[in-house]
Amino acid sequence: MTIEVGQLAPPFALRDQTERVVNLADYAERTYVVIVFFPFAFTGASHVELQELGSGIETFEEAGAQLLGVSCDSPFTLARWATELDLAFPLLSDFWPHGEVAGRYGVLDLTTGAASRTTIIVRPDGTVADVLQQREPGTTRTFAEHRDALERVLSA
Repeated sequence: MTIEVGQLAPPFALRDQTERVVNLADYAERTYVVIVFFPFAFTGASHVELQELGSGIETFEEAGAQLLGVSCDSPFTLARWATELDLAFPLLSDFWPHGEVAGRYGVLDLTTGAASRTTIIVRPDGTVADVLQQREPGTTRTFAEHRDALERVLSA
């Protein structure tokens, strides 16, 4: 079951595409965090979605929000993909133990071994402010949907 609005976001420490460890706690009490779970790098829908988010990164930065991508790919795969897409935000590897963080957020698809296409917006106090989920398999969440969700959260 996917984590719900109002619940405390489970803590995590994952390696990004540069092998740096990123902790959710690093952002506590100072910024909103937009956690974008996606199935796998180098797939069509993920390519479109993450490239759109990367192109609009200043929207998140201007809002004082940290954007984080999370998949079950290895850090090495994410490094290659981040370079290919020229992404300027951390892509976190939930590779091992496989999908542990996605599982704690209730977004691990046990039939595919991948995170479902879900975005979790976390408030500075560590609670979940909003959850965006994929409408249908193969579809993406648009940049506008992410932007609008963040604006709703910030104006609440």
